[in-house]
Amino acid sequence: MCTVSVIKSVGEVRICMNRDERHDRPIEQPPRLLNPSNNVIGPLDPAGGGTWIAYNKHGYWGCLLNGYFENSKEKQLDENYLSRGHILPYLLGQVDPWAAVNDLSFCRYQSFRLIIGRGGLYKLCQWDGSKFAPAQWHFNDKNKAFLLTSSSWQQDEVIQQRKQQFKQWLSRGASFANGIPIFHLSSQPNVSSAPLMMRSSAGTKSITTMVINNGGHDIHSAKPKNIVMRYHPFAQLINFGTAENNNQLRALG
Repeated sequence: MCTVSVIKSVGEVRICMNRDERHDRPIEQPPRLLNPSNNVIGPLDPAGGGTWIAYNKHGYWGCLLNGYFENSKEKQLDENYLSRGHILPYLLGQVDPWAAVNDLSFCRYQSFRLIIGRGGLYKLCQWDGSKFAPAQWHFNDKNKAFLLTSSSWQQDEVIQQRKQQFKQWLSRGASFANGIPIFHLSSQPNVSSAPLMMRSSAGTKSITTMVINNGGHDIHSAKPKNIVMRYHPFAQLINFGTAENNNQLRALG
């Protein structure tokens, strides 16, 4: 569970991530220093001691989602593996996070999908529990919007439905509420494909956004001039959006 979108405009990239988790997980904590090496900043999962979204002082950023691949072993006890939450603080603490991905001991982790970026350039890779798919370049001028999502329940169906909702959001003007894409606030109780998930056993715990700015210059050409991270726990999210936006959320469902 979790949903990430990457939206590029002139001199700017916006990353938004819904974090979905079981209700019995410890309460997550707002962004803080996670690794003094390169000043890695991100919210904290007290259970695993890591994070799902982060950035560093050199303009690198990353998002990590659980894999839930068919041949992975997600239901095995967590103590059999290292916490995936430690991956981003480690990678973003390295001189070259992209190269450092290849140094991970993948067999020590449950499956995951990973994005590591710098400004408007990013690489996507995945570990399905038995095979690593190396990082591949994504995001160019022909691909100004990107969605990555996962689900522990009927993943293929949920992914397709969320992709369709994302396309609808883009085609309807790609509107935002409080800096969050309306798509990420779309919710229907007990509907697993809704990005803002509200199920009896699990739900969206927070939405975190990052706005990466290069002062109006090419977002691909150099180290970003500024990165702003904003963290919104679920209690804030239910108050976001006007009545008009709420109608759009229902329409996207």
